Amino acid sequence: SFPKKELFSKLIYMFFKYPLHEMPSILKAYLKTKSVVKKFNPDITMVITHSEGLNLILLGDLLRKASTSKFYVHSTDPIPAPSYWYNNMRLHRGLVKSTKTILKNVDYLSLSNQFMLNYELKLLGEFKKNTLQSFVVHNPSELISLNNFDTKSDSKVRFLYFGNIYHKRQPDLLIKVFLKLVDKYPNFILQFAGIRHPKLDKYNIPSHLVNNIELLQYTDNPSEYLAKADVLVDFDAPFKDDVYISSKVINYLTV
Repeated sequence: SFPKKELFSKLIYMFFKYPLHEMPSILKAYLKTKSVVKKFNPDITMVITHSEGLNLILLGDLLRKASTSKFYVHSTDPIPAPSYWYNNMRLHRGLVKSTKTILKNVDYLSLSNQFMLNYELKLLGEFKKNTLQSFVVHNPSELISLNNFDTKSDSKVRFLYFGNIYHKRQPDLLIKVFLKLVDKYPNFILQFAGIRHPKLDKYNIPSHLVNNIELLQYTDNPSEYLAKADVLVDFDAPFKDDVYISSKVINYLTV
């Protein structure tokens, strides 16, 4: 089952500080693709990954060696996430050790904001920092058109957060302030649209305000929600100097 597999993965990182459990699938993918890579003989082997994508970097490194090309890694997240995002410090130390080992052959490294890049370079250490080329590549945003959707036809003022609620990025302060606001302006509505919603039970919302917070189902076409929104909401996790600077504002600006 998935929980058992996740636990096994964590134990491997904690005890061996290397993703040994991923090696069979990595080698299988490598054997399937190395002949194509050798024939193509690229100048650069590029891997686009995320905070839990060390297996992709390992595969990319093997393919780089097969073609003797330069190695470029772009990550949309820091690898791994900072320690304050973890409850298990031994697991985090194992992930840090794995990351430093696996990234040692990278020639070019980019992340999606300067805070993440600074964090990653500090983690890798001065020697690696001075031997690779690093830069920021912002995540692209798709232009969203609202032309085909009707705007609202009522007097409600909608505050919309479009995206997931996860881990330690929770809307506690947002909901606390909104409940004070909506008590004075009952036509205000706070909406969360995504796959992972906040758990409203923990906020002790007064019964007369329950209907002022709406949990909307995720959609691949956000235009239908955005067209009716008056205010687009974003928030960060409650950590000082957090590297996970939300990119939602950039997405909102494309509307």
